[in-house]
Amino acid sequence: MTPPRDVHPAALAQQWSLIMAMSPAERFQLGMRWIEMGQQVMEARIRAEHPDFTQAEVVVAIFERCHGHLFAGEVKARLIASIREAHGG
Repeated sequence: MTPPRDVHPAALAQQWSLIMAMSPAERFQLGMRWIEMGQQVMEARIRAEHPDFTQAEVVVAIFERCHGHLFAGEVKARLIASIREAHGG
């Protein structure tokens, strides 16, 4: 992992020490919160860039940004259609 450039090495070491002192369950929960926060930031950015998007279009945009590169052609089209259907779009 490349260390962040905006955190002093001593602060990063202390942060890492605190995280590693947590139980595996606590670290898992922390990771889940970080993922959720990242998704919220991504959703907010998409909504700011495209205020006219429906909820379905926002979810499709999130899929495209996170996973779109993993699928192509008919498979990708079916996944997007399923997302739209599931979100009322």
